[in-house]
Amino acid sequence: MELQVSTPGPQAGQNQHCWECRRRQLVCDSTRPVCKKCRLSRIVCPGYDDKQHLRWLAPGKVTFRPRKSKPAAKRKATGDAEKRPDDDDSYGRLDENRVRVITNFEMRTETCTAVKAAHYCKSNPIVNLELGGTSRAPNKREPFPLALIHSFPTSVRHGFVSIAMTHRLYQLPEGTPRDFLLEAQSRNYQYRGMALRALNEEISSEEGGASHGLISSIITILSIDLSLSTIAGWRHHYNAIGAMVKLLGGLKTMYRTNPNTRLTFVTIIVINELRRQAANLAAKAGPSQPTASDLLERIHDFSPGDWIKGKATATSKREWLLIGSAYQSAVALYCIMSLQGLSVLPSALYITAMDAAHYERLMQLLKEALEFPHLRHCLMWPLIVSGARAVYGSADDRKFVDEQLKELSRAGGTALPLTAKAALNRFWASGKTGWDDCFDKPYIFAA
Repeated sequence: MELQVSTPGPQAGQNQHCWECRRRQLVCDSTRPVCKKCRLSRIVCPGYDDKQHLRWLAPGKVTFRPRKSKPAAKRKATGDAEKRPDDDDSYGRLDENRVRVITNFEMRTETCTAVKAAHYCKSNPIVNLELGGTSRAPNKREPFPLALIHSFPTSVRHGFVSIAMTHRLYQLPEGTPRDFLLEAQSRNYQYRGMALRALNEEISSEEGGASHGLISSIITILSIDLSLSTIAGWRHHYNAIGAMVKLLGGLKTMYRTNPNTRLTFVTIIVINELRRQAANLAAKAGPSQPTASDLLERIHDFSPGDWIKGKATATSKREWLLIGSAYQSAVALYCIMSLQGLSVLPSALYITAMDAAHYERLMQLLKEALEFPHLRHCLMWPLIVSGARAVYGSADDRKFVDEQLKELSRAGGTALPLTAKAALNRFWASGKTGWDDCFDKPYIFAA
């Protein structure tokens, strides 16, 4: 039987194309049962049906790849742009009316803030050291009970936050924007005010006398005031702290250990008494009071090696020796400079040689000891004494003292070392050389 090929008439629709010609975007001749173009191309014509027939594909051949979906944010932005009419001004107004701004409230309590401050101090090596957090510190104390901070009085918690913020302020690098500094200082003073307000409430509600907790709160607030700024009336704070310490049993009860030697305290007290007697002609010396020359002999006979026996371990022996030797030279310089200025000690040649030897020794000891972070706060006083004696020294020595005082302020989070720095800079620039020219009024350098 012969296959008849026919061309569709007008009733069959001459513009009807086969599925293959549609895919290849060609003009089909609409020949039935297969078009000529498919036959010439040796392609099986899919025909002219309303639905396209399924075709078998060679293995590995793909005719359709789905597009990858856009990211959610980009898809949303694109969709919003497509929905928004270009010439519809009311859309923006409608959008603003429908959008509700949800304020991001930060759920924080007073205890939470205090815990954050405690965590800052715990994670900061210098503050942790000040709280007694290292076993190598010569002035080791009991660790600060951070886990019990929620049970502290409210004034102490606010005061603790102020201490942490003060320390962080002094650790900020130079060039910090002024706006940021002002805002940080404002928050710091805010917590100081909250601590004072809470302390007033605790005092008014206290019954049966002042408790140890209330006294500790008062000492904390007073210490914050002393360390935060160089207030003019610091002596009132100092006297108040002294009164509170007496209520707690005195220094011997509060601090059973101290890194300083007995030589330091006793000799400095005697030197101050000699200075008082020299300034007040009516004052008389006691029968057993040593002279200035006797003090120098005692200082010279002091042995740091004997002093550290029973205190130092094999790992901390060097640190203890540095502290003892530094205080020995610092006390000697204080004795010579402060008493020679009042003509209590003669300007003999051997005293001048002793002064120069102790100064060179002290500078060397300070450069070694200040390399240990846990010794810095033990050496504040020797560093200030070396700064006063550096008026006769080199510019490098004065620069060293200036930089170390600045570093002590940054590391300790207090302005008090900067007070000493300012006093020494004025003294160096004045052209004067006497001890009383440097410290012409009482200062407080530690709290």
